[in-house]
Amino acid sequence: MSRLSSTSKSFLNKRAYFDYHIIDTIECGIALIQDEIKVIRSGKVQLKGSFAKILQGAQGKPELFIVGMYLGSKTLDTQRTRKLLVKKNELSRLIGQVQQKGMTLIPTKLFFKRGLAKIEIGTARAKKKFDKREAIKAREHKRDLRYYFND
Repeated sequence: MSRLSSTSKSFLNKRAYFDYHIIDTIECGIALIQDEIKVIRSGKVQLKGSFAKILQGAQGKPELFIVGMYLGSKTLDTQRTRKLLVKKNELSRLIGQVQQKGMTLIPTKLFFKRGLAKIEIGTARAKKKFDKREAIKAREHKRDLRYYFND
């Protein structure tokens, strides 16, 4: 069912780029149930506040899950953990990166590729308050330069 129509919608987690230094990203598939793909295609999805976790799976092997991805539907369990489909070598690389102090996994983008829902997970380190202020100053300076040179 999820391969029938391909849309070019993509949902960005803009807050992730403001709150974190994104170091590395990978592309994962999402294991969805019931009508979740329909809800995503309709655009009722929020990535803000969500994160990825590495947990032990059914066979005792580590697996990747996303927690806190909000799907705006009254009939679905909107806050359930969803399994992410990722290759073994990518998962082992993620495990190595996350074991470093201060590193976390943050979803940066949700999109469709050949009709299937994919999510981009970034290995990130939290920004300090002064880093955020510097980012705001740089953005405003860029905006001012564009304004003055376009006239």
